Amino acid sequence: MKNYLMKNGEGDFLQVVQNERSRLRPNQFLNIDAILEVSLQKLIIKPLKNFIYELFIRNHTMSGSLKILSTNIKLAQNKSAEELGIRSELMPIEPKIMAEIQKNLRRLQQSYSPIKKLEHLLKCVTILNGYYRDRFQKCQQSKHRRSFSGDDLLPMFVYLIVSCGVISAEIESEYMLGLLHPSIMNGDGSYYLTVLSSAIQVLKTMYAGDNSRQLEDIITLNGSHSKQSMISVLQPKPSEAKLRGQINGSASALKIGSQSSSPLALPSIANLQAYMKIMIPNELTSSITSKIVPVRYNMTTKEVCRMIAHTFRVSNPEDHALYRIKENGLEEIQMLDNDFPQVIKSELLARGETAMFAYKRCDAKFVWPITNP
Repeated sequence: MKNYLMKNGEGDFLQVVQNERSRLRPNQFLNIDAILEVSLQKLIIKPLKNFIYELFIRNHTMSGSLKILSTNIKLAQNKSAEELGIRSELMPIEPKIMAEIQKNLRRLQQSYSPIKKLEHLLKCVTILNGYYRDRFQKCQQSKHRRSFSGDDLLPMFVYLIVSCGVISAEIESEYMLGLLHPSIMNGDGSYYLTVLSSAIQVLKTMYAGDNSRQLEDIITLNGSHSKQSMISVLQPKPSEAKLRGQINGSASALKIGSQSSSPLALPSIANLQAYMKIMIPNELTSSITSKIVPVRYNMTTKEVCRMIAHTFRVSNPEDHALYRIKENGLEEIQMLDNDFPQVIKSELLARGETAMFAYKRCDAKFVWPITNP
């Protein structure tokens, strides 16, 4: 539709464009694509917003997904921030900061424009980054020197969804992912939307028996010492036994699969959709940094590599690729651009195999350490 308008015009469209062009300075340009995107959203999406939401609600209600998420949010509200994976030094958050975040989450839910929704989500991240930057600058003498980082973002999103009671979080996420222009999904927007999706999947499987491994990894990578308290999130109380049965029944309807006592027997939907732990080697120091990278189940290797390069500011991403590391630490299998890393990871875990992944320079040869995935 935008291409049609640009080539053929409609009414006085071309004349308006020429008038605006005449006002441009030599170092300016008119982003007509963005202008048309906003205009078309107002003309098409705004009148359809309520209908789109009705379809989402109907679909998530029939699948049981909405009930699972809302139930787990209510159960998680009885847990402490540390039990949800937040480092103790990041708590508490000042009430005025939480109020600002709640206001933006409320505006996110009220907006019809997916661009505006994304802006409010990014505003929440900006508020958190600014708050913790100022907080840690004032506490330079504290023994806790590590400030708010990307590894903290996933558990923080889980905490915010729970604290603010955003039971429509999954609907909002799918609304944005489905309607945002692909050009917007190449930068920070894609990363933070993926983190949001990952947090939602963590919450949806918080009481699944095989989810403990995932949450242990979050705690370990965050450097927290409250692993035992995190595991307690996964242990159902006697009063929750009946409720857990209902949740597991709904999960079966969603084709999540039957749960097993062995964490590797069948990966949960969180393992499938939430995140991947990816090793990033530093060739100068011969050290490895393991990062929690939010990866949706339908993201391709190419998209994952682009997100990693953007997030960690890799200067030559064309020379890097995502690899699967075999158990012997010697064999590396380069992932194809159209592979789905999360699907491959889930298949490996289902077979009881090690699922280790690394993002590294293509020409570099390493012997990888013996480690748990």
